[in-house]
Amino acid sequence: TTYLDYADGDGYQAVRLPYKGEAADMLVILPHKGRFGPVEEHLSAGFLDQVENSLDMEYVRLTMPRFDFETDLDLKKMLERMGMTAPFDSGMADFSGITGGKDLYISEALHRANITVDEKGTEAAAATVLAMAESSTPQMTEMTIDRPFIFAIVERDKGTILFLGRVTNPQQ
Repeated sequence: TTYLDYADGDGYQAVRLPYKGEAADMLVILPHKGRFGPVEEHLSAGFLDQVENSLDMEYVRLTMPRFDFETDLDLKKMLERMGMTAPFDSGMADFSGITGGKDLYISEALHRANITVDEKGTEAAAATVLAMAESSTPQMTEMTIDRPFIFAIVERDKGTILFLGRVTNPQQ
């Protein structure tokens, strides 16, 4: 139980969990029962901004399941689809600033992301959530994450979404 940025929106509850160092936050969006599909369909950068803008500091008793989410991304394929092909082409790449010759090119670009949430907090890369508690007991909001939910790791300065995922079968 601690003070957190919290919102009760149209069909969902949301909470922002700050990472140590305050460079990023985990935004958790918990659709109301039976509303996961409609909320997920509405998911966009604009919707995430709307959720972020509706957050207010509240005293929240948050219950969240443990989960471990890992994914591998082939950045080479993704970047080539976006039009960045020269660095991956042995005949076109120019990394001569590194070796003095034109013999280097990028053969693979892979990215692995891991997010773990357990009783100690949440960890993504080397970041950890810190929770602060006060000894007084003000009015409290309950949020129990016991059904499918959406989460985003958001860089704080620019609002860039670093990771977006969903947990469809949360286990307590």
